[in-house]
Amino acid sequence: MEPGYSIHGSGEHLSTLQCLILAQLYCTIRADNKRVQQFKGLAVALSHRLGLHQNQRRFSFGVLTLETRKKVSWTLYTLNCFTSATLGLPKLLKEEDVQTEYPSDTDD
Repeated sequence: MEPGYSIHGSGEHLSTLQCLILAQLYCTIRADNKRVQQFKGLAVALSHRLGLHQNQRRFSFGVLTLETRKKVSWTLYTLNCFTSATLGLPKLLKEEDVQTEYPSDTDD
């Protein structure tokens, strides 16, 4: 495992993933398609390292952290679908590979 990465998804790595998602959104708005793909690749790789594509009940995080992980996971998946459709490229996250539950309607 590379230094700086935790398969248990510490908060700092989750916030890194959130920043990568924001960078994708920014590049999408700016039509910087090359960077969209770069940030998407980094985000999906980090998401897999954090286990966000897996059933979140298997992790022993608090309720707020679990819900945040679900929200980040589904935001990344939705953005992945959108950018793939707009750029005409294959999805990096396939629906059948995502086992994450939908987030609850909780107050953050």
